[in-house]
Amino acid sequence: LVRLEPGADPGLLEAYADDAADVGLPFESNRVQSLGEIGDLPAFLATFLAALGLAAVLHSLLRSLRARRQDLAVLSAMGLRRRDLLAISGWQAVAPAVIALGLGIPLGVVGGRLAWSATAEATGVVEVILVPLLLLLGVVVSVLLSWTVAARLLARAVLRGPAALALRAD
Repeated sequence: LVRLEPGADPGLLEAYADDAADVGLPFESNRVQSLGEIGDLPAFLATFLAALGLAAVLHSLLRSLRARRQDLAVLSAMGLRRRDLLAISGWQAVAPAVIALGLGIPLGVVGGRLAWSATAEATGVVEVILVPLLLLLGVVVSVLLSWTVAARLLARAVLRGPAALALRAD
């Protein structure tokens, strides 16, 4: 390996190379030098993962509502109004959301702090950790709202039609 002085012409090395040797010219590193170079990738990744999570929740709720359609029909026959059945499906979505947020946010904050502390110590940068509470509140509200709305829309689709049809299918 040969290191050239700054400003030296790499073409001069070719005169010293024999026919069997290749001269490797200097190249630019493909490593990311600053966060500005990655652009909108973190936001795109977060949006994609949120959409993927919402799709998984929608699938889970749809399967659960279809499996419990006869139970909901029995409740309807016993006198529960459509509004009450929609509320049941809403709570069915909110309960796992509260558990997921209650575990995920504290573990994410602690894990993020530990990871950044280790990274900052290894690279020698200043360790400043800020937790964006307003952003976390927005995440909590948006998750609860989107899961509840999705559950109500799915419940309307599943509960369409008279309860007698669901009872007769059994």
